[in-house]
Amino acid sequence: MKVFALTVIGYFLALLLYRLIVQHFKKYNKENIGLCGIMIMMLISSRNLLQLNMFILMPLIIICLVFMVMNSMVLSNYDKKTL
Repeated sequence: MKVFALTVIGYFLALLLYRLIVQHFKKYNKENIGLCGIMIMMLISSRNLLQLNMFILMPLIIICLVFMVMNSMVLSNYDKKTL
């Protein structure tokens, strides 16, 4: 279970970083927000299983929250332009 949790968290983080660097959050905004939410829930629920230190856990959660805010800002600007 520990390997599975680390694999899922690593995959989500790699996917979000890829979308940030390559796509500049131009596509898949709603999915990015959902991925960040799922990643935060995975981090919080598996904290005791993975024995993560708070110095590792808090920056990961902050990164996810920043990605969520960036995606929601891009999504809200996109909706205003199309309307």
